[in-house]
Amino acid sequence: MHGVIICGIEAVHHRLQQRLAGETRLRLEALVSDAPWQHGTRIAGVRVCYPGEVPALIERTGARALVYCRETDPAMFDGASMRLLKRSPVALLALDPDEEDDPADRLLRCLEHEFGHIDERAGGRRLRDQR
Repeated sequence: MHGVIICGIEAVHHRLQQRLAGETRLRLEALVSDAPWQHGTRIAGVRVCYPGEVPALIERTGARALVYCRETDPAMFDGASMRLLKRSPVALLALDPDEEDDPADRLLRCLEHEFGHIDERAGGRRLRDQR
């Protein structure tokens, strides 16, 4: 099972969350927002965390994908967090649920190509931005 973190909590991110939620080979670990009033809340059962928490969350959970819907979403990460993310075995993937017929299938194909078939210990390489 591949862990997934979604960057953002706007309507488009919620649509992506809904479309990924039914896929049993994906585990939604967190949503990311830099708004303090959203921190620690849950949206459809998934916790909202700060961008600075993501590198530790990836290390703790073994998440394999950091997914964003809009080009501006990764800007929520400060320089230090982005440097840590670039060194981690995680895919940074643009995935817009309004432009994809089956975003879960696309995400799984990318992850399985890069990390192997549902092997939590696979790693080292990151996906290039797929957009």
